[in-house]
Amino acid sequence: MKIYTGPVFEMAHTQFDTISDHLEIAADERDPIFYPKRALTVSCQIHRDDGSTAV
Repeated sequence: MKIYTGPVFEMAHTQFDTISDHLEIAADERDPIFYPKRALTVSCQIHRDDGSTAV
């Protein structure tokens, strides 16, 4: 699983670009803001009502 892929990431990137245009953030300053140096991914088990478990 890659953190910087997928439909949710693409949606967030589109929204970030839109608001960056509105705030007049320079294009060369956007990547350092949008792509963090570190990221934390967490997986949690959930127990469903039917007795099954999902992550």
